Amino acid sequence: RLARPTPERAVDLFGARIGAVTTKTTDLTVFDDDKTIDLFKNSGGVLKGVESWEPTAREGAYAKPASSAVTDEANGSKTVVVAVRFGRGLVLRPGFPSFAQRLSANTDPATTALMARMWTLLSH
Repeated sequence: RLARPTPERAVDLFGARIGAVTTKTTDLTVFDDDKTIDLFKNSGGVLKGVESWEPTAREGAYAKPASSAVTDEANGSKTVVVAVRFGRGLVLRPGFPSFAQRLSANTDPATTALMARMWTLLSH
């Protein structure tokens, strides 16, 4: 039961601004991958057929971008999967609502590889 939830805000607790969910199938392609993180290790560099996604419009004033995957859009790509350094920590955001369903279906090796790498990074 929720008790006195905080109101919705334009930015999250890390200062990131998240865009509205876009329902339009696209591929997410690795744009940048900090080799010390290697977030997309074993993913093949593309998450195919993502049906909806939430772009990260801004990472936040104190966040240092490390790795990202972007939409394959003709009118300009949008950043969806994000890894940023925040102080001594690491913030990881898959950025697409079907992430859990794709994992449970176990039919997308790229999503499975991304989750495995996220788990490894966050367990340190």
